[in-house]
Amino acid sequence: MKRKLMRTVCKAVALSVTVGTMLVSNGIVANAQPKEMKDGTVFDAEYYAQRYADVVAVYGTEEASLFQHYTDYGRTENREAVKAPSKATFDADYYANANPDVVEVYGTGSNNLYQHYLQYGKEEGRSPVAAAGTKVNTSTAVSEPKAEAAPATQAENKTPTAIRVKTDSNGNPIGFEYAYD
Repeated sequence: MKRKLMRTVCKAVALSVTVGTMLVSNGIVANAQPKEMKDGTVFDAEYYAQRYADVVAVYGTEEASLFQHYTDYGRTENREAVKAPSKATFDADYYANANPDVVEVYGTGSNNLYQHYLQYGKEEGRSPVAAAGTKVNTSTAVSEPKAEAAPATQAENKTPTAIRVKTDSNGNPIGFEYAYD
């Protein structure tokens, strides 16, 4: 039974990659430039489709569908919504060390840190790279925060059916709320 399941999964993955590659290589994606979405996220549908053939196989190449995948799953899977910049224009290690408050909410994933910088950090005057000649201490790098456990009284034998991000008065993420059926 396990072998049959594994064969089926392997075939599905192979088909996903093949179909995704065909769709992307045919240039079916509508959006060729990164753009700011309604929630402020900078998203490049063409890049996302080229990078994640598994998503294309399930969601297709429409910008709205790809963005929906990113907001539902991709962000937490640390998938890149836009092509990562060079270290000369954005250094995720530096940004994490210089902004521990951001790491508390966004984690240490380079894509999440870059999204924070694009959405808030640039306007707040946060530097994306160390100043010229500045030595960066990476030995004190901030570690990825542990996922917040669901409240024990509700979670004993149950899995949350929905998780909502709590935000402060400025709309910045500060924690999670769990819903159970």
